[in-house]
Amino acid sequence: MSKLFENILKPNSFSGEKMFSLSYIPFTSTLAKSGAHTIFQKAIWLRYILRNACVLTLSLIVNLSLFAQSKEDDKNQIIEERIEYLSESDEESDADYTTIFDQLSHYFDKPLNLNRVSLDELESLGLLSSIQINNLLLHIEKNGKLMTLEELQTIAGFDAATIKRVLPFVRLSTDVNTAQLSFNELLKNGDNQLVLRAEKVLEQKKGYSPITDSALAASPNSRYLGNDLRIFSRYRYKYGNHVSIGITAEKDPGEEFFTGTQKNGFDFYSGHIFLRNRGKFKQIAIGDYQAQFGQGLTYWSGRAFGKGADIQMIKRTGLGLKPYSSVDETLFLRGGGFTFEVGKIETTVFYSYNKIDGNVIQ
Repeated sequence: MSKLFENILKPNSFSGEKMFSLSYIPFTSTLAKSGAHTIFQKAIWLRYILRNACVLTLSLIVNLSLFAQSKEDDKNQIIEERIEYLSESDEESDADYTTIFDQLSHYFDKPLNLNRVSLDELESLGLLSSIQINNLLLHIEKNGKLMTLEELQTIAGFDAATIKRVLPFVRLSTDVNTAQLSFNELLKNGDNQLVLRAEKVLEQKKGYSPITDSALAASPNSRYLGNDLRIFSRYRYKYGNHVSIGITAEKDPGEEFFTGTQKNGFDFYSGHIFLRNRGKFKQIAIGDYQAQFGQGLTYWSGRAFGKGADIQMIKRTGLGLKPYSSVDETLFLRGGGFTFEVGKIETTVFYSYNKIDGNVIQ
């Protein structure tokens, strides 16, 4: 170690322990003591200090990046474990896991406050049965606000496994006043998410291989019109469970892109505007949305979990209207709808006009 750094880090003794104190030593004074009076020697010292400073700064940046990446990996692992639990407890799985991942990711970043959570928010979390949700809300209504998360153990139906499963997505706060949905509030505290993804299979399929014009004319369906890239893009704005605005676009492998039969670019576009709890209106959906009522015997658009090992999850939870942001081109409604509440009666009105292609095989 050079004398410059030896002078800066000087060991001191305090109560028998060695400590280091940072002392201020003028740079010119140190150079004078070491006899470095020439411009050449000063340049060498300056280059040495700058080089070490750059190395230290780079190390800090790398460590911070690794720390941020580690947190993101932990988040993804937690969410994937919950989705794995849902899939394992469901022998007849027909769920939209992309939507479930997005929902859990949102609640991981902004956990639900159990002291002011609504029935709809608990149902949209997807990790609690209707019995557990009712027991939780009844406990809060009867005994007041939860003081600690450990209090969940006293609620019927909340075993250790259930509590561990929901802990990353919930929190407690004694403040029960909800924020006013002003424009400034929406602009300041809303979440903006932009996802761009491209996928490609490394092995070239025959449908994308070169072909002569004569061979293509003889067999026009032997090659795809577009390239083998799958391109997905989505922008979504969310403010809690109250506001959702989004647009999704997807191009499948083999489809043309801004040429030929797809001059508009992507093969599939989807967009929505969705509001909750606006005056008498409990839900307002414009654009692409889904509708889920009761147990799905009369109407249920989208996917849902079936029966499985966990008997508490057999009963479906109909969320009414909900925004659609996935890329499945059939499991949604396109139009508009709203749910309004008068007293204890809820009425939902919705309309959809969505063209769906199909084949008839004889």
